[in-house]
Amino acid sequence: MDDIRKQMMSTPGTGPERYHANAQQRIGYPPPGQEYLWIEGLRGWFQHEHAQNKATLIQLGKTFAQNISAFWSGLGNFKKQVGNFASDLKSHLHQGQVFANIADVSVIITTDVEKQGYWQAVEALHFEYDAWHTQGDALPPPSFISAAREVAMVLSDDKGLVADPVDLINLQVTANIDGDGSKVAKNEAALSRMSSNGLSYIILVVILIGFINRIRRKERVAVPFVVDELKDLSVGNATALLNLLARNNITMVSAFPDVDPDLAPLFNKNYKILPGRTLATVKLDHEEVNHA
Repeated sequence: MDDIRKQMMSTPGTGPERYHANAQQRIGYPPPGQEYLWIEGLRGWFQHEHAQNKATLIQLGKTFAQNISAFWSGLGNFKKQVGNFASDLKSHLHQGQVFANIADVSVIITTDVEKQGYWQAVEALHFEYDAWHTQGDALPPPSFISAAREVAMVLSDDKGLVADPVDLINLQVTANIDGDGSKVAKNEAALSRMSSNGLSYIILVVILIGFINRIRRKERVAVPFVVDELKDLSVGNATALLNLLARNNITMVSAFPDVDPDLAPLFNKNYKILPGRTLATVKLDHEEVNHA
């Protein structure tokens, strides 16, 4: 009898331990030589409680594993979709060739899903659950328990399971500027260093047009495009940029301290804010200028 009780008490917080604690509180500890009195106290465990405890354990294990498996599948689909998006984006980047100083604009988009510290543990539990849940009401095998403990350790960490897409995506831009060979940028600072004459700005716009067309596809959705510092570009590049945006059903909106005689004719509409926040239409002297 003592051996049975010791086994039931061996793991605190489990069903057998809780049942034993309640039984001991209810009947007390029998005098020496009368340990057989425990038989009646523990009878309920062997008659029905152990089956209920087993069912609860199985359900808790499956629910936990299902959530982790769904997390694993979701990240896997996210990685696949990013890969498909990156492949489709390539066909929309050829438009950068309209600029004389820019060639071979390309974007590489990858994910760090499999580099996350939790990925191996999550994947292991997914496959363990996949093998176990088809076995009906059987208790999980030791390998499942081991995998679940690994995931539990991850969950107890301060970072836990972090899956913010912004933190999982890497973007690398490559372009040939002024015929000096390909230059690579993996962040905003590197992109700005690609060129000091506004060409980095154009490269970014070409990529954004690619993103818009990839998302918009064949839908005739007009997109307003607000830009600043347009004077950083040469008149030739500014003209090419507005024409490129117009061909892609994108309307540029920009602002200048004063009416610019070179750039203003490129816009269909020009407005000026007068004192008192009054909005006035600007009529250009050269009406014959072809608007973008």
